[in-house]
Amino acid sequence: MSKIERTVSRQHIQAGNTAGQHIEHREIVNDDLLPSAEEIAKLHAVDPEIMHWLKARAEKEQDFRHTAYKTRNDIIGKNESAKRRINVLGLILGFLVLITGMVFSYFLLINGHSITSTIFGGGTLVFGVSLFVNRDKGKEEDKAPKK
Repeated sequence: MSKIERTVSRQHIQAGNTAGQHIEHREIVNDDLLPSAEEIAKLHAVDPEIMHWLKARAEKEQDFRHTAYKTRNDIIGKNESAKRRINVLGLILGFLVLITGMVFSYFLLINGHSITSTIFGGGTLVFGVSLFVNRDKGKEEDKAPKK
């Protein structure tokens, strides 16, 4: 059965003319499905049929843990596939915007608007480069520890 053991330790630290305090908090959780042998012996003295009940409870707890683990993995898998789908969709749409912008720039160039075509084409290329460069920077920010 589940037992929690908590310990807190404090230590004063001094280095040069600065002082500080180190505090460590530990929690040890023992979530075994069955109690210890000593506890089972005590419970058996009270009720000789307790072992059957303990076994049934342990089996139910184990089934629940397996179900919870499978459910958690399913949720994580669906989340990752959704992220992958959104990334691919973003890349495809970004590429289409880039191609459309370049085609429109070419159309402007054919119709005699060379300055407008150059500005629009350059802007489209800058957009395309920033789209793919910023995509990688977003991943680095997700990995950074949050304060």
